[in-house]
Amino acid sequence: MIGRFLLVLLALGLFGALSTRAMAQTVRIGTEGKFPPFTYVDRAGELRGFDIDLGREICRRAALKCAFVLNDWNSILDNLLAGKYDVVMAGMAITKARSERVAFSVGYDGGGKTATAVLIRSDGATADWPVVAVQEKTVHADWVRNNGYRAHGFPTLVAAVEAVWQGKADQVIGPLAFLEGAARAGGGKIEITETFGIPAGATAAAFRPEDNDLRRQWDAAIQAMQDDGELDRLRQIWFDSGGTD
Repeated sequence: MIGRFLLVLLALGLFGALSTRAMAQTVRIGTEGKFPPFTYVDRAGELRGFDIDLGREICRRAALKCAFVLNDWNSILDNLLAGKYDVVMAGMAITKARSERVAFSVGYDGGGKTATAVLIRSDGATADWPVVAVQEKTVHADWVRNNGYRAHGFPTLVAAVEAVWQGKADQVIGPLAFLEGAARAGGGKIEITETFGIPAGATAAAFRPEDNDLRRQWDAAIQAMQDDGELDRLRQIWFDSGGTD
């Protein structure tokens, strides 16, 4: 009887040690780092942006140890599913196609329509059937192709804007906040000619479908930030005040 009791205690002790190690495990957050103001690397080499501040605050509230992992946009969901990180926060909108592969947190920005802009070279001629540069695997690329434009896909928005600079495309269609920043940095040589909204789901964090516990921790923290005003404060910093450098 005593021997059995000791075995139970040892088992409980082992379980407690394993649980402590599991709780101390670092949650890895995949992000692109090339999509300001959501996520970008600044001049000092530091990762910054709305999603970065939001992710850190979620981890603080959930008492989780977290680290960001940079990954190219085109493979960001593939590598989530492959286990290279545990969650994606990269300005990603919820879509039907993505929802068939991954599970999303509650939305933390937008929904219904996503602010979109058209960027051209200021000295560029207007084409009857323009070549439109877009970032692949985005709601903007889907919208451009679904509406019959002549699309030229690029792996990043930076590459899409460079295509216009280099005369490889007539215009860029993409997120308003990013293209506004590109126009400001262009010194008057590139400009936004049109803004509008396209249908899109809310921006959210993506998880492997089986990681329900982690997703619920994200949802609870996002809801708490919505309730106490912290989410609005971060939106104001990064979207209303143009918080990129």
